[in-house]
Amino acid sequence: LHSACGLFAKSLPIHSYIEEATSFVAVLSQVHASLQNASEWQAYFTWDEHAGPAEGASAFLSFGFEYEDRLPTCDANGVRFAVYKQYSFRHRFRLHMSCADVNDAIAVMLHYDSACFEREHVQRIAEYFAALVQSAARHPETQASRLAVLSEHDQHHLLVALNNTAAVYPQDVGIHHLFEAQVE
Repeated sequence: LHSACGLFAKSLPIHSYIEEATSFVAVLSQVHASLQNASEWQAYFTWDEHAGPAEGASAFLSFGFEYEDRLPTCDANGVRFAVYKQYSFRHRFRLHMSCADVNDAIAVMLHYDSACFEREHVQRIAEYFAALVQSAARHPETQASRLAVLSEHDQHHLLVALNNTAAVYPQDVGIHHLFEAQVE
């Protein structure tokens, strides 16, 4: 199908087991090997093999991911052609991340089922993903389990702002008396 023209798409499960001590670079290598293996078997894959026929694909397809290399712009007789936007939905995922390589940058779009997620939650997931990507880019040899998923702002909020529990209390009274007073 590599030389075929048209909208041909097929979803394949990519299996990876990530241990706590696995570095991000090793995770990328493992996913790459899984992709190679999946591409060899894509003509033979059916969802019914992985989920019983009664369940179908929708029983376990909560999250989907796709990545595509967009074609570069093409010039012909002074006219420039480029793909501006492209997407198709083949399966009903509850949350689907679509990534495309566009002009030496990665464009990311999240599509979600509004019956399962609220907009604010999906936005939070996008922020976690952005923090994870930044952390992985800065520290590719770091263990995957140690990569940051919180922004510096969120970390400060959780570790400093929410822990600002200082209270003024009388210094001349014992703690047991303060406890008794609070109980009464």
